[in-house]
Amino acid sequence: MPRKFLFALILSFIVFQPLFASNNNLNILFLSSYAAELPWSASVQEGISEEITAYGKPVVLYNEYLDDMRLSDSLSIDEWDWYLSIKYRNAEINAIIIDADPATEIFYKIGDYFPGIPKLLIDPGEKIKMNEDIILLPNNDLYSVVGTFEMALKQKPKTENIYIVDGKVKTTEAYLEKLLITAEEHGYKPIVYQDFHTNELFKTLSSLPANSIIFYTLVRSDAAGNSYIPKEFLTQLCDRANAPVYVFWSSLMGSGAVGGKLVDGASRGKALFCSTLKLLEQGCADSDPSSLVTMMDAVAMWRNSISIRDVPQGTVYINTIFTFLKDKLETIIVILIIIFFSLGTTITLLFRLNKLNRMLNRNNQKLNSLIEEKHLLMQEMNHRIKNNLLILSGLCSMQIMDEENQKVIESLTDISLRIDTLSLIHETLSEQPEFSEIMASNYFEELLRQLNDSMNPDKDRIKLSTEFSRLSLSSKQITACGLILNELILNIFKYAFPDRGSGEISIRVFEENNYGFIKVSDTGIGLNENFNIETGSSLGMKIIRETVISLSGEIEHSGNSGTSFNIKFPLLN
Repeated sequence: MPRKFLFALILSFIVFQPLFASNNNLNILFLSSYAAELPWSASVQEGISEEITAYGKPVVLYNEYLDDMRLSDSLSIDEWDWYLSIKYRNAEINAIIIDADPATEIFYKIGDYFPGIPKLLIDPGEKIKMNEDIILLPNNDLYSVVGTFEMALKQKPKTENIYIVDGKVKTTEAYLEKLLITAEEHGYKPIVYQDFHTNELFKTLSSLPANSIIFYTLVRSDAAGNSYIPKEFLTQLCDRANAPVYVFWSSLMGSGAVGGKLVDGASRGKALFCSTLKLLEQGCADSDPSSLVTMMDAVAMWRNSISIRDVPQGTVYINTIFTFLKDKLETIIVILIIIFFSLGTTITLLFRLNKLNRMLNRNNQKLNSLIEEKHLLMQEMNHRIKNNLLILSGLCSMQIMDEENQKVIESLTDISLRIDTLSLIHETLSEQPEFSEIMASNYFEELLRQLNDSMNPDKDRIKLSTEFSRLSLSSKQITACGLILNELILNIFKYAFPDRGSGEISIRVFEENNYGFIKVSDTGIGLNENFNIETGSSLGMKIIRETVISLSGEIEHSGNSGTSFNIKFPLLN
């Protein structure tokens, strides 16, 4: 996030300070060092929200997710301190809940933020700078390692080999150290996989010796520099490995891992909020905000031949139909009652619908007959109009053949071309009343082809360059555009290149910002110095002016070096 944007955001908070008006709500600021989209963050929020609902009094929860990616791409640590202080200075924060990874540097000096406001966080170790308003809650997370290890040995008592897959993530350094110590206390020397290539690791784990167990911490990348989402990597690991995989966080469940005594985000959120309430109401926080939950995957247990007898009481199961039915039993019963109660009503409605359908079918047949009759009438009318236009064009051609006066011949030729243009428009619209984008460009191409064939027999003398973008035009707009193009191109062919001069004509029709544009230019002799599009008295100029007005458009022209006309009109009339 660019710094300029952040400072603008901060300024907006200062300007709109009334948004943080004093009220009787309990205002809590929640700071997290994990990304908002992580399963862990969602789980913690779920736990806090559940306790807020149970609390029953107004609570305003402000959330700030200060994960490494967000921090590294924006402000410095000191600037973030200033940003948070300014942003929430008028929010009347009562307490701050912190869910922080010990490896996140911004929370080392958390005591300097918001002086005097109590701050609760799980003990991150020795790195944090203590202050009198910081309340450290006991960190029971590492008990997950001991509890999970002992449970795994109970479920697989003949275990001979222990493997650890670790991604050298700062968050899991303490877990890895505790896991090695626990394994040594039980007489094992685990094999730790770090700095591995993923394909080689999966190949090795797919052929482990019998009676093996795998423990997974977190993996975000491998030795080849490939990046992974930890849970997605775990899913691949569980698919390839031929041994049960145990984990330490509930947010990793559902990936194929067996389970363990896990650090649970929802329980963590509940414990943090309840400790905050106790601190604000009684002046002291809980001494043991446990966030560990025993959780097992029933499918993974079955796949690794783990008996339910070796699972502790109170275990939370996932991926089991029995658990689903047990949790949803009351809902299922209610649904069944509703289904049976509704069945009779449904059958009655079906009979009535069947009767209505028969009536609708009869009416639809009548409507289809009327539509077919209308369609035939429209075809007949279009056919007659087309014939009449062809007759008019033919009459003009016959008169041209018998006429000797050159001005009359030129006038009749212009009229004949205009009739041909109207005929082409009518033929296109009769095929599809609502003009589509592709048909509009096809029409313009055909119109220019006809004009070029009629007025420019020697194609090498005057060359046409066309560009038509995809346009969505109404029948009114396509008719007007056709007439405008017809008149402009006719004038260019007739006057821009005298004495059989050569040159180029460029035609562009395109859409931009909900406006249609027609741009026609040539390399001819240019316009007369006294030419004015607003006062031009020729029939062609009058047609162009009136047609542009009908489109609610504007027209500009220049004639210094060649001639150019630019027409702009709104697409939505």
